[in-house]
Amino acid sequence: MAAILDRMTRKGIPALPVNDSIICPARHKEFLRQVMMEEYKKEMGLKPIIDEKGRK
Repeated sequence: MAAILDRMTRKGIPALPVNDSIICPARHKEFLRQVMMEEYKKEMGLKPIIDEKGRK
């Protein structure tokens, strides 16, 4: 989570952690999604599996 927030901050994008999620301006959601996937893979060594059911 710290690495994700650090990357968002370096890009000048406000981001707030809430449990295992991050809130950011809607216009940055795809960038945040990309960052989260990259950081997960770095940390876990696996590509994350994402449930698309609730995605808007």
